[in-house]
Amino acid sequence: MTIRNLMVEGRVEPIAVDPKAPIFSFETDRAEGLFIASLFVQGKTSAEQERVISAKDSLGFRFFAPLQAETLYIWKISDGKMTALSRFETALHFCAPMICAACPTKSFPIYYHALNIPLEMRTARLAIATSCRYTVFVNDERPIRSPKRLSKESFFTHDISSLLWRGDENSIRILLETKNNAGIAAEVMQRLDGDRRVRLLSDETWRVMESGIAFDRKAIPKRCAQISFAQSGNAVLRCREVVP
Repeated sequence: MTIRNLMVEGRVEPIAVDPKAPIFSFETDRAEGLFIASLFVQGKTSAEQERVISAKDSLGFRFFAPLQAETLYIWKISDGKMTALSRFETALHFCAPMICAACPTKSFPIYYHALNIPLEMRTARLAIATSCRYTVFVNDERPIRSPKRLSKESFFTHDISSLLWRGDENSIRILLETKNNAGIAAEVMQRLDGDRRVRLLSDETWRVMESGIAFDRKAIPKRCAQISFAQSGNAVLRCREVVP
């Protein structure tokens, strides 16, 4: 008998899971029988929620209460003899204000910010809300591109833990694929040792740079270092409301 492929919302070990009522599922070669599903906050020894499910419910079930936002979870499936576990992270409580360029750019705008990353950082998530496609460069490493469809979610979350230099200054550049004066809301949430958290929200300290490529989306470079900056200026707050 096997228990495998534990998934949340159809994904294995996902991040940015909606905490309201996510769907859990797993695979088993048993046609009948009962399983115990347990949900733990990472680092805790007592289960936050438990329920008994049948083999037929392995294709999709929910826990009874909503989950906590911005929380790392471990969840387990057991039949009394065999146990399988996996992990996931619920979505941020996104509250970054929208910013835009003080002066409209002639080419694709790039929003830039430098930040110091402590040695004790464990994970880091970058959340972005904007009305257009985008490409993110963290320390000029491999680019992170936005999903092809932006209308399904109010914001998107990216795991940037492996791209950051701990104990040093880091740079984040977000290129918007539009020549309009489009706004953006961004948030970097770091988890440190001891479950401490550090949040960086978009504000007036972000810089806005000219990308120098206003004519063809295919010309977006693979590395941020290839971009020729024509001019730069500060961002301004478009509004102080919470992004939906």
